[in-house]
Amino acid sequence: METSIIPERNGLAVSVVKLASRTFLSPFFKTNIRGIENIPEKESFVLLPKHQRWEDIPLIAISIERPLYFVAKQELFNNFLSKRVIAMLGGLPLDREKPNRSRFTFSAVLHKLKHKEGVVIFPEGTYYKNCMGSGRTGFIRMIYSNVRTVFLPAGIKYSDAPGRKSVDITFGIPVGNDKFSNPKELLDYAMNEIAGLSGLR
Repeated sequence: METSIIPERNGLAVSVVKLASRTFLSPFFKTNIRGIENIPEKESFVLLPKHQRWEDIPLIAISIERPLYFVAKQELFNNFLSKRVIAMLGGLPLDREKPNRSRFTFSAVLHKLKHKEGVVIFPEGTYYKNCMGSGRTGFIRMIYSNVRTVFLPAGIKYSDAPGRKSVDITFGIPVGNDKFSNPKELLDYAMNEIAGLSGLR
């Protein structure tokens, strides 16, 4: 991704992919959405969801009317074509092994939040099915220290029934970073909320 350009979504591409995702996922998943009224309509926010499986990403995207930016693992951007497509849909790359290489993404996230966008960060960093992983402080610390916004924990719970699975997506109460004395306190609060909203405590 060019380091001199702040990436922008392509609105038409996002709409087309959302429609395709609904069509493709509908036979496999029935979504039950709660707390959608907690999503800010016009202000910036950071969504912190549980990460159970790869389908979390499209299911979250089609559950929220507002278009979003997603922080995603660097490996998805290694191919030229996938890099262009994912960036067009609002993806921002994160190198989990060498975070210093993600400095541009840090700047892009701050830019989006300052311009009243919604950004999705999976605080566990990868999948943890039916259990909670440790929260990662990197992005949380960076946002906490540089921009005033709100953070929304979100729970995701998949049914174990065979066939079409029920998926509960629950959006928690937004809280500002000014409510916490440090980013670790904010992250601990968010991880506890995520666990509760996901039925994991």
